[in-house]
Amino acid sequence: MKKIVFFLILFTFISCSKREVEFQTISFWGMGTSLSITYEGSKNLKLEEEIKNYIREFEKEASYHNPESKISEINRVGYQKEIQISNELCQIIEKSIQFAKDTDGAFDITYKSEGFLWDIEKESVPTDSDVIKYKKLIGIDLLNVDCNKNSVSTKKEGVKIDVGGVAKGAAIDKTSLILKKYNQKNYLINYGGDILVCGKKRGKNWKLGIKDPFKKNEFFKIIEFDNKSCYSSATSGDYERYFIKDGKKYSHIIDPKTGYPVDGAHSVTVIADNATIADTLATAISVRHYDEDFIKKIMKKFNVKLYLLSGKSLNLKEYFP
Repeated sequence: MKKIVFFLILFTFISCSKREVEFQTISFWGMGTSLSITYEGSKNLKLEEEIKNYIREFEKEASYHNPESKISEINRVGYQKEIQISNELCQIIEKSIQFAKDTDGAFDITYKSEGFLWDIEKESVPTDSDVIKYKKLIGIDLLNVDCNKNSVSTKKEGVKIDVGGVAKGAAIDKTSLILKKYNQKNYLINYGGDILVCGKKRGKNWKLGIKDPFKKNEFFKIIEFDNKSCYSSATSGDYERYFIKDGKKYSHIIDPKTGYPVDGAHSVTVIADNATIADTLATAISVRHYDEDFIKKIMKKFNVKLYLLSGKSLNLKEYFP
């Protein structure tokens, strides 16, 4: 699964400029990564403060690492009682359960349940017996979610949830709604490398460079977006978050069904209509990058574009709906 704390931005945007059109950029820290927004027009402090306030409140509730968050409360005592949460967080958890069903478990927010021992900073590797115990606490069937009452509970002690694989995407989509409330039509949102663009920049289409994971400061694909609607992109990969122990490379992306890190998913970029879908599917496809039938199923269901670099051949595969 994709959980990023220190994240190097995967994208560079390129556009020609006309000096008479003014754009503003704000940057700040949130959700464990660098966040930035570029929007057209004069500086709007009210707009910027509303976005920052939203991120602060969202992080307080949805953070896996904040011991005071609602997610942490669910993980501590959710097996004992129902935990009251906001409707927004409840909807995110409910959507995550549906994504788990749609991806045959390749995306699963319970992947950090008790016994999750893959620690990149400590370079820890669990034993096979650890993984067997851990797998008994994985699965969306171990969650009780009621968004009429905005409550969540778990069915077993040790079941934990982490919405990090969908949180940035959901936050981007909410930020986009805030921008539209202020009549913004041309803007870019970049939350830790997850991107959403709308309209144009100074009359030119936004362009996206997908970083080559094996060649520093190079891109293996440049994509130009039209201005008919908003587009979002998210990239997951094994080349920036990993550790090597006893000569073996371990990715930060975990396959929930096996309990082991994914092998060979070097760069997976998903282009979708909204950031929640792009963010989630980049993780799911990384887990099942070797399965052509699975990829075709996902492409058909979600109507997304995919750029996949995997395996030893390092050949770029492009999938279009």
